Amino acid sequence: MQTAPPRGNERMISCDGPSAGLRSGGVECTGRDLASPKGLPEEIAQEIAQEIARRIGRERGAGLGEIDYRAATIRKDFAQWGVPVVNRTARVLCGLVAMCIYLAPTAASAATPPTHVLQAYGDSLLWESKANIGAGFKGVSGWAVHSHATPGYSPCDWLTQEKKDLASKNVAIKPTVIVLEFAGNSWTTCMADPATGELLVVGSQGWLDKYRRDFDQFFGAASAAAVPLLVLQPVTVNPMATPFVNDLDALFAVAVQEAARYHGIAVEGRPRAATSVAGAFAMRVPCLANEGTARGCGPDGTILVREPPGLHFCPTGYPNGFTACPVYSSGAHRYGLAIAASAISPPAPLLA
Repeated sequence: MQTAPPRGNERMISCDGPSAGLRSGGVECTGRDLASPKGLPEEIAQEIAQEIARRIGRERGAGLGEIDYRAATIRKDFAQWGVPVVNRTARVLCGLVAMCIYLAPTAASAATPPTHVLQAYGDSLLWESKANIGAGFKGVSGWAVHSHATPGYSPCDWLTQEKKDLASKNVAIKPTVIVLEFAGNSWTTCMADPATGELLVVGSQGWLDKYRRDFDQFFGAASAAAVPLLVLQPVTVNPMATPFVNDLDALFAVAVQEAARYHGIAVEGRPRAATSVAGAFAMRVPCLANEGTARGCGPDGTILVREPPGLHFCPTGYPNGFTACPVYSSGAHRYGLAIAASAISPPAPLLA
């Protein structure tokens, strides 16, 4: 017979204690550790369920099918009890520190609604770093963090979601700050040329014009709602591996032009700088203090922050498609933390 999990206003998981992840095998996080009031917003519940399933699956070497099944099971637990029944679905370890940190800021308790809400929209680079964005809010109270990120997406793929979030009556969803990350993609149907049905060619005038129109809508919606929006300067890319370096520069110039037309839109370069050297592309950068040899810090004191040929962050790349990076990703770590810092302490808008 199934026993109801603990109820009440216990805070979401906290795994930042001195023992977290330090003992062999980690410290088990029980159902009570994960308890929260029933009735989480759908977006938060889905995000938490998928994150727990992905991290359990990574430890077990599970395939995508098992991960998706586990996420659905955890989601049912949320629907029935308001908590993931960890003892029923799997044992979760506090050694998975990234998960522990990630859950704390994103799952705002209904008893203490957030005073700040970050809604971030982007592509594979945001997808790689979304857990690290959450980590950047560790110790910062009052924030709910949501990252809408899909590899290959362009701003036009997120226009409807942005409008939905801006119109939300849920204080844990309606943004108080928006982050837009982009890298010039043209892979999805919204980037098709209406005249031909073909995807717009990166670097073409039609591609630039399409992005300009989408920036106009994205920025206009945020400005009309009086919600600050941060436009991230695209990450540096390897000039030896891609012909699109100049195209990205031109695209960013268009974004700046459109940003200057709307109140409350700022340009942010800190995430780009976090994964480069003096603003220039670099495969390796000086190691952080907590990046030892086990995390990939080399004898020369540098660590990989990009995959060959130099776009994504995962050092091994994604030879089998976009699945969780199998090793520590310094690039994703730095990029995510820089996005969090930008949201907490944003730059001044181009037009106040």
